[in-house]
This record gives sequence, structure tokens and C-alpha cells, in this order.
Amino acid sequence: MEQPVVSLLRKSALVGVVPPHETVGLKRHSLMCRHIVIPAWEVSLGEIAALLGPQLAREVEWLRDLGVVVGIDPDDLRPTLAGHQMPAEVEADRATLGNRINEVRAYLNAPLEIPGESAAEPRSALLERIQPLIGLTEERNTSLARFIGSLLRVAGISAVPLIAEWKDVTNSANIETVVHVVIDNLPIPDEATAWEVVLEFRDDERVREHYAALQLWIARAANGTIAPHELAGEIEASVDRFKTYMHQYHIERSSGMLEAVVRAASAFALVAGVGASETVAVAAAVGSIPVTLKRRKAALMRQELTAPGSDLAYIVKARERFGK
Repeated sequence: MEQPVVSLLRKSALVGVVPPHETVGLKRHSLMCRHIVIPAWEVSLGEIAALLGPQLAREVEWLRDLGVVVGIDPDDLRPTLAGHQMPAEVEADRATLGNRINEVRAYLNAPLEIPGESAAEPRSALLERIQPLIGLTEERNTSLARFIGSLLRVAGISAVPLIAEWKDVTNSANIETVVHVVIDNLPIPDEATAWEVVLEFRDDERVREHYAALQLWIARAANGTIAPHELAGEIEASVDRFKTYMHQYHIERSSGMLEAVVRAASAFALVAGVGASETVAVAAAVGSIPVTLKRRKAALMRQELTAPGSDLAYIVKARERFGK
């Protein structure tokens, strides 16, 4: 029977797989992915607390309680993947992960020389010994994130590893390259931005409409012929088209709204010393304003969803909310 965490991930349009040392970027990652997977949950949480601080570890635990972050291990996927033929991509990621694990083990098994009291800088000597281990551990965790991402894709879940030092080694469009280019064009919410603000933004009805359009664009771009290095330029061009179009629309809409306000103000001017018919006119003019606002809000959403470049309007909205 499929594990509940796997069933949860099936509901997500896009899943990000994040190694523990990359959790400092979770706010930005959560703008891109509805769910974030952290492999080897218990071990990763300990590494986050030790290397990045207990405060971040507590935030990650809180996000897990909310269902934004999901802890998962390869064994959690065994029931789902039973009977599946593993593609070459998965086997390659498995081999790389095995090599990284062996490198960490070899380093740990090597003789450890602890400097004596006469050493000039014993602390520095120990740090020099530990630093390579941290690097090897991060490489192992990165390989595990890639492996988990590959397994999730075999299971039919759209998942990509989110790694800061990502490099395009294929020079061809695929889901991973496209998602990384899009993330590079999203803002980075600062430390002062509360997680509640980020989650509220994600849950906004209008934002969700734009997010759905972005996912369709990503799917088309991943199956298209445009080279990855050209994607960033296409994104900015689409963003500029959308902003230009909506700027003009707002100018025209503001003009129409001004007319409604002027009509209401003119009606108010008739109140003093007028009869019942004029009073009715005043009430009608004032009462029309909320209706007008509601209609204009609906019209604005229709325009945003059909404007040139609307496929990437989500990026515009994210930049407006969290800065570029």
C-alpha cells in the first residue's frame, strides 16, 4: 500500500526536493513548489540544527506540521515503485549516491590526528579536519536529493531537486532546467518576512490562478526546443509584456472609476434643499460604487489571465509582494 506522504505529494503540481544545507532558501523554494521534500528527515533535521541553527530547525518542523515540508526516505517509495523498471537516470543517480556515501565513510575511517596541547592553533587544526567532511556530507545529501527526485518522477510525481549550485549539464530543455531558471527569476523573501505572509500569498485565489498558468508554461517549456540559456530572456520579455499591458489597462480603468466617483460626488451636491427624487438619485449613485468595484475586480482578473505574457504573471505578482 502506498505511503500517505506519497499520496500527499501526488496532489502537488510541483514538488521540490531540498537537501538540508539548502533549507536556508525554503521561502523562495516554497514560492515555486507547493510541497518541499527533505530526504532522511531525522538525520537532516539534526544537520540543520547543528549547521544552520536551531531556529531554522524549528521553522522546518513547524512547516512539516503544516504539511508544506514532507520528510521522506527511499524506503517510503518501495510500495509505490514495486514492479517498476528503473530508467537509466535513476540508476545513474543511485550510483552517484553510492559513491558519495563511500567517500564520507572513507573520510570518517581515516586516522584522525588530534593536535596536542603544544599545538599553536589546535582549534584551527580541528576545523581544517572537519571542513572537508562538511563538504563531502553536502555532496552526499545533494546526491540523495537527486536520487529521491528521480524516484518520485518514476512514481508519476513532478519533482525536481532544488540545489543552489545547480549547473545545466544537458544543455537541453527539461523540467529541472526550466524550474531552476524560473526560480532564479523569483524574489527572495527576506528574513523579516514572516512565513505566514508567504503562505498567505500562496493561498490567495488570484495568485493560485497565476500559479496554475505558470505550471502550464513550465510544462510547455520543458517539452519545447528553446535552449535553457535562452529561457531567462524569454521570461523577462514576457514579464515586460504583461506589465506594459496591465499598466495601460490600469490607466483606462482608473479613468472609468473616476467617472463613477464624480457622478456620486455630483449627486451628493444635490442633497441640500432637494426633494425625494433627487435623494433617490443620490442613494442610487452611492450604492453603485461597491457594485462597480466588484465588477472591476472581476474584470481585472480576466485581464490578468488573458493579457500578453500572462503565463508568467505569477513572477510579477511575487516580485510585487516580496521585491525583485
